[in-house]
Amino acid sequence: MTFPTLQRVIGILESNRNLRFWAFQLIGWSAYSLANFLSITVIDGNVSWPHIGHISLSMWLGMLISWPLRPLYRRTFGLAIAYRVVVALLAIVVVSAVWTFLRIYLFALIVGETPLWDEYHYWYFGSLFVFLSWTVLYYGTRYYELLTLEHQKLMEESALKESERYRRMQAETSARDAQLQMLRYQLNPHFLFNTLNAINALVRLEDNSKAGEMIQLLSDFLRHTLEQDAVKNVSLDEELDSLMLYLNIEKTRFQD
Repeated sequence: MTFPTLQRVIGILESNRNLRFWAFQLIGWSAYSLANFLSITVIDGNVSWPHIGHISLSMWLGMLISWPLRPLYRRTFGLAIAYRVVVALLAIVVVSAVWTFLRIYLFALIVGETPLWDEYHYWYFGSLFVFLSWTVLYYGTRYYELLTLEHQKLMEESALKESERYRRMQAETSARDAQLQMLRYQLNPHFLFNTLNAINALVRLEDNSKAGEMIQLLSDFLRHTLEQDAVKNVSLDEELDSLMLYLNIEKTRFQD
């Protein structure tokens, strides 16, 4: 199986809880069957098809018998911990007894021997351990899912707060930029009116050459000012150019 295919399979299992449950069922009971085969059949030297068939049937019976535990545990998941423990223990006792009876009966039927009812308590103890492990894994998975969901909600809330903080910072920056721009619009007209008054005085004095020179200097200064952004950093050369244009106008106004 390639890595992209494995990713798609994992994505499907994460999005489908029922499919994930049955996948875990198959993996868990298959692991039990393999462990049972390796620990009992191989060690005892009873490698035969009847024994293998009995292990396989026990696995499928275990999957079938453990299935009702899921809706039972889901219905009681919201109860207090003491009630859940009592319900789980009673369920484990019952399903272990049923599974043990069926395993002994099937073993006798497949192998062709008398049922080993005198060994029922040994088989029953093993069944208790199996379904106790099943219950622990089920609740562990449920709590892990809740923890993951809670962590995801916290991450989403954190991302939302971060986004709101970023938008608030952008709004504050825009407000500061607007204030700077407004200040610029307040300063430029003040300078413009003074210069226009000076030009008006030169016209009245019929000093047309100086008036024309100031108009040209004012035009250059305004063009240079409009080409710059009031809220961005400018280079020292650009700032000096603006300063020299301003001083040229002032020098013409106050030449003496």
